[in-house]
Amino acid sequence: TVSADPPAGNRSGRLPWRFRSRVERRQAEGSKGRRRLAETMVVAVIAIAAALALSTWQPFRMVEARYFDHMVPLFAPDLQALSEADSGVVIVAIDEPSFAEVGLQWPWPRALHGQLVDALRQAGAKAIGLDLIFAEPSSEGSDEALAASLGPDVVLAADESIIETPHMSQLVRTEPLPMFLANGAHAGLASVVLDRDGVLRRIPSFPDGFAAEILAAAGENPQPPLAEAAGRMVQTMGPARSYPTISYYQALDPQSFLPPDFLKGKIVLVGRSLQMSVASEVGGVDSFATSETARDGFLVPGVEMQATILDNLRHGLSFGWAGTAQNAILIAVFGALAALLAWRPADLWTLAGGLGLVALVVAIDLLALDLVRLFLPPLAPSLCIAGVLAPLAARDIAEERRMRRDVTRAFGHYLAPAMVEKLARDPKALKLGGERRELTILFSDVRNFTVLAESMKDEPERLTQLIN
Repeated sequence: TVSADPPAGNRSGRLPWRFRSRVERRQAEGSKGRRRLAETMVVAVIAIAAALALSTWQPFRMVEARYFDHMVPLFAPDLQALSEADSGVVIVAIDEPSFAEVGLQWPWPRALHGQLVDALRQAGAKAIGLDLIFAEPSSEGSDEALAASLGPDVVLAADESIIETPHMSQLVRTEPLPMFLANGAHAGLASVVLDRDGVLRRIPSFPDGFAAEILAAAGENPQPPLAEAAGRMVQTMGPARSYPTISYYQALDPQSFLPPDFLKGKIVLVGRSLQMSVASEVGGVDSFATSETARDGFLVPGVEMQATILDNLRHGLSFGWAGTAQNAILIAVFGALAALLAWRPADLWTLAGGLGLVALVVAIDLLALDLVRLFLPPLAPSLCIAGVLAPLAARDIAEERRMRRDVTRAFGHYLAPAMVEKLARDPKALKLGGERRELTILFSDVRNFTVLAESMKDEPERLTQLIN
């Protein structure tokens, strides 16, 4: 054992070398800890601020909406259970078999729609919604026949659109003819609001929306009130044809084509609905991309989306989107947790902890969707976690590689390779003062080294190569 203390005769008044180095080491470790704390806090603040800014950026919100599209079908209710609980919704589809059976060119005579309303009413329908716009007169007798069949239990579709020109924006509202509303029928706006990516995700904010008017005609109230539900995210009920659907020609003669009391107490919506699902890239008349389209790639007919909005209103199924303050709290909390995780040097446990935090964010979002019908977008908090851990982990990896390189460079010529590798893996093994151990040491010499060295005195490089 070789002592690291200065000779006993040293009376210079300075601290012993071993004690002084320990103090200096503690000071260095404290300085390093303070620097690490400062770096971690700076990185966390930058990551949190960046995530907050990103969460308000409209293109990023569309990415979050795409995530919502994949999650919301997980919470779709059982339509059969809803129908058994109260008056369910039945779709009367103007489809290919109906065109074949009716045998008339579109638009069909309005007297035929009058016959349909009478047949549905006699079959016991609670309320009837015609997702068709009768804004212009047709033949006089046909219009009068339809008007005579309409009443307070019928809702006709209206439309509202904005025409943009270089000089002005014009709001155009298309209403049914007054004669069709004379006997108490209602008009409801069947227009929908699409997000920027062309997907129908939100309940329209019209106070006289088509679905809301049908609920009123059925004697029911929206849950929550329409003013609160407007703009909330729609809970989809499934792909196209998820609702009980019958063809138009079958509804004209329920006694011949339908089971007894099939329509009794039901809310019936009439509109165009093809039996063949329309692919999203093809498009179609009165068909929309919804959250279900992200999963199956097909559009949903407009009349089925009106039924979906109706059920969202009557059963309180819609989702709210977390506000700025809620997003900020979620991002800040997980940014702080990531900073705590990054306090220790990065390793595989750091990666596992980061993945665990991301999983916790997703779990909180799923619980919020299920329990309180609130969408807490997890993408911004997840990016915040990555934004905190990634640069700090890169710093730790760079420091570890630099330390290994320094250890290898410093001891590579003096220690066995296995010992150098051990020190590179665990620099803490470099303890001042050494270790006290019992050793067996073999001293050996190279035979005739003196003679060999003298013979190669003019070629020191060869001598070094030989010895190495």
